[in-house]
Amino acid sequence: MTERHYGVLIFSLGLIILFQSLAIGHDASRLESPALTILLPMETAPSGPESEPPAAPSAVATPSSTREQAVAQALSSQGMFVEPLAAPPVEDLTYTMQQGDTFYAVAKQFAMSARDLATANGLARPWAPTGSVLRIPRQHPRLSTEEAAEPTDIVMSYRIRAGDTLANVAERFHMNLSELLTENKLFSGKEPAAGKILRVRIPRVVEYRVGQGESLWKVSKTYQVALGTLVEMNNLALADLKPGQTIQVPVTDPALLDRIWREKHPEARKAAESNRFQFPLFGRITDRYGYRIHPIHGEENFHSGVDIAAPSGAPIHCARPGTVEFVGTKPGYGRLVVVRHADGSQTWYAHCSKLLASMGSKVKAGTLLAKVGSTGSATGPHLHFEIRKNETPVNPLKYLTGARA
Repeated sequence: MTERHYGVLIFSLGLIILFQSLAIGHDASRLESPALTILLPMETAPSGPESEPPAAPSAVATPSSTREQAVAQALSSQGMFVEPLAAPPVEDLTYTMQQGDTFYAVAKQFAMSARDLATANGLARPWAPTGSVLRIPRQHPRLSTEEAAEPTDIVMSYRIRAGDTLANVAERFHMNLSELLTENKLFSGKEPAAGKILRVRIPRVVEYRVGQGESLWKVSKTYQVALGTLVEMNNLALADLKPGQTIQVPVTDPALLDRIWREKHPEARKAAESNRFQFPLFGRITDRYGYRIHPIHGEENFHSGVDIAAPSGAPIHCARPGTVEFVGTKPGYGRLVVVRHADGSQTWYAHCSKLLASMGSKVKAGTLLAKVGSTGSATGPHLHFEIRKNETPVNPLKYLTGARA
C-alpha cells in the first residue's frame, strides 16, 4: 500500500467520524426540546392515513385555535375567566304556620300542592302544627315566574225562580251579596223577577260548616268529592270532624251547590215546585213557541204556545192548581178552557173536541178539563197549550215538567 492510499483511507475515516458526530448532535438537540412538538397547533400536525390527532391534556381544556389561546391568555392576565360564572344560589323562602292555618291553604298560597310541600319539608303527611317553620323551595316549577297564577273562579248563569231572593242566591253560591249586586250591576235594591238571568261567580274552593252527626264520608258524598281529597285539604283523620267545624271543599259541579242549598231549604224548593206546570197531555210536540209559517194560511206569524199531537178524544189534564176562568169558543182557538192560577198566571187549552170543566170551579193539577180535538184553526187533532203571565204568552217549555212523548 502506497503512501497515497494511506492518505485516502485516513481522509475517509475522518469524514465518517465527522458525519457520525453531526448525527449524534442532531439527535441530542431533538431530545432536549420535546415540548416544541407537543405544542404544535392542531392544524399543523402531519396528515396521512397513519397520523392521529394529538391527545388533549387531561387537566385543562386547550383552546381549539391559536387565536382562542391568545384571547384566553389576555383575559387571564386581566383576572377574568373564559368559563361563565355560575349563578348565585337562590335562597328558599320560609313560612311559619299560624293559628287557623291549614297545610292545604299554605301550599296554595305558594302555588304548590300540599303533597309537594310536605315532601320538601320531609313530612310523612301534609300536616304541621302551629309554629312550625316550613321551607318553601324557590326552585319549584310553579314558582319560576314572579307571581303564581291564582285559580280563577267559576262563572255561570242562573235563572231566578219563584221564592228566590238576591240574598239567598248569593248564599247558595258562596258569594257576598255586594259581590252579586256588583257583578250584575244591580243598584236599585229591587228583587229581580222570576226568569231573570243572573251572573254568578263561584269560588273553586268553598267553606262548609259541619252539621250535627255529619261524617267526612257524608260530606264527601254530598259534594261528590273524593274522601282522600278532603282529608288532604283539611289535614284531617276520618274521626276528626266535629259539629260547627269549618272545612274546605272543592267545587266539582257548580249546579250541585244550588241543589244542596235547596235540599236544606224546603220552603224554597216548595216555592220553586209551585211555579212549575205539568204536561197537560202525553204526546209529541209538533210545533213550538215563536215565529213560524202558519200551516193553514202559509204566512209567517207568531205561535203563542206549543202544539202537542194526540189521538182525538185523548184526555187533557190541568197543568197546575187554579180556578176555571173560561169555558167556551174563541176564534182560531176553537173550543177552549182557560184556568187562572194563584200567582195570576193562566193556562189555555185549545182545539178541544169536548169541554168537561165548569166555569168558576176549583181544579187541581191533573184534573180532567177536556178532550183532544181539531176545532178552530187546526190541521188535525192536537192540543194548543199556552202559559200566560201578566196576560202575555211566554214559552211553555221553560216551565213545563213531567212526562211527554
